[in-house]
Amino acid sequence: KEGERERDCVGGGAERRLAAASESDQAQTRTRFDLDLWALFLLQAWLLHLGRPVVMVDAIELLSYYDDTVGHVMWSVPFFLVLLFFFGSSFCYKRQQQTMPTAAWILMLPNALYLWLLVTEGQTVILFLFTCFAMVATVMRQRRRGMVADGNGLFMILSFSVALVLVVLWSACWWRDEVLRRKHRGLLFVPQPRTVFSLHIKKYMSW
Repeated sequence: KEGERERDCVGGGAERRLAAASESDQAQTRTRFDLDLWALFLLQAWLLHLGRPVVMVDAIELLSYYDDTVGHVMWSVPFFLVLLFFFGSSFCYKRQQQTMPTAAWILMLPNALYLWLLVTEGQTVILFLFTCFAMVATVMRQRRRGMVADGNGLFMILSFSVALVLVVLWSACWWRDEVLRRKHRGLLFVPQPRTVFSLHIKKYMSW
């Protein structure tokens, strides 16, 4: 009887260890996605971009008033740097590989649209492409270390990918417009949305 009790204790201990290990694995594989962080980030980003004349009366806004390109660059450089640094910490080991939750898919479109607006309106295409290449290099380096993007990383990868597709489609739609091409003579042709609005849409809205 004592031997049976010892075997039961050993068996019960092994089962408890297996259950604890299973719970630990499940906890590690839970999707890491900071919903509150991204929701607040998108809300503030859209409010600051669309409501700058109301909520911003500082030096950057004055500089943006006199020199729109420099003002946008001063905002975009730290913005993309912060995103890139955050992306560098959004990785996990392959055994903890994660997927995007439903909330991330919902927030992805407004995030991609904001990136598109920031790139097209601010004319920061080169900075945006540099950030995309840096993200690709980060993914390749982390894969060599046996790590993959977690929920936050997947969210950023898909958001940047969709934004890149939107920028390409936007440029392709206005590629043959001679007036816009004269206004945007840079290396990469990406017309500003407000320029398109003033040239092609505003006249249809006049009553």
